[in-house]
Amino acid sequence: MTAQSIGLLFVICASFGILLVLKYAGGKRIDDAKKGSIKKELSEVAKQLKSTNESGFRDMIVRLDTLLSRSLKLYYNNDEGCGENLKKANSLFGKDEYNKLWEVHKLRNKIVHENSSVNTSEARKAFQIFSSSINKIVK
Repeated sequence: MTAQSIGLLFVICASFGILLVLKYAGGKRIDDAKKGSIKKELSEVAKQLKSTNESGFRDMIVRLDTLLSRSLKLYYNNDEGCGENLKKANSLFGKDEYNKLWEVHKLRNKIVHENSSVNTSEARKAFQIFSSSINKIVK
C-alpha cells in the first residue's frame, strides 16, 4: 500500500467514526414525528388541569413524568430511567429550573410509592415545571 492509499483509508475511517459518534453518542437529534407525538400528548395532559379531583392531578403528574422520561430517553438515545437521565441533564437547564424539575420528579415518586396527595396548587406548579422542561428538551 502506498502512503496515499493509507492516508485515504485513514480519512474514510475517521469520517465513519465521526458519523457514528454523532449518531450514537448523544447526537441529541430527536425525530420530528416523535417530537410531535410528545407535544401532542403534553397538550392532552394539560386538559387534566381543569380537573377538580385529586386523582386527576395525581394521574397528570405521573403522565408528565413519563413524558419527561421518554423525552430524555430520546434526547440521550438510551433506555435509562428518568432519574439516571435527569442526572445527565443538569447542563440542559439552569440550576433553579433543574432543582425544581427534581422536586416534581420526587413528587411523582411520592405519589406512586407513598400514595401521597396533591392539591390544585401543587398540580399547577408541577405542570408548569414539567411542560417547560419537556418543551426545552424536544424544541
